[in-house]
Amino acid sequence: MYVSRQSKLANIVYAAELAKRYPKIKSVSVHPGGVKTDLTTTISLSHKILIAIIFFFMGVSMMEIEQGRLSQVWVAAGARKEQLLNGGYYMPIGRLSNDRLDKTARSERLAEELWAYTQDALAKF
Repeated sequence: MYVSRQSKLANIVYAAELAKRYPKIKSVSVHPGGVKTDLTTTISLSHKILIAIIFFFMGVSMMEIEQGRLSQVWVAAGARKEQLLNGGYYMPIGRLSNDRLDKTARSERLAEELWAYTQDALAKF
C-alpha cells in the first residue's frame, strides 16, 4: 500500500507542477475511487478494514471495475475544458477536491524536487 500512496501523491504533485510550468496545457490529477480489483480484493482482512475506514472518512465507496474508469473518462471526454481547474485534484466523479489535499500534496517544494528528479532521470536516456 505504501508504494500505491507514493504513486498517487506523485500524480497529484506532478499534475500541479505541470500546470504551473505549462499553463496552456490543462493538467489535472484524478482519483479513480475505490475499485474492486485484485489490489483490493486479495488483501488481508485487516487491510480491507483499514481501507474501508479510510474510504469512509474520505467519502469514497468501493466501485465495480466498470465504474472505476468513469472519473478519468469524465475528465478526458465529459468535462468542458473551462470546467477544469488547471492543476486540480478530482475525486469521483468530477468533484474538485483540492481542499482534501494534505500539506505534503500541496508542497511546492516537493513538486519542484519531483520535477527535477524526473528531468534528471530522463536525461540519462
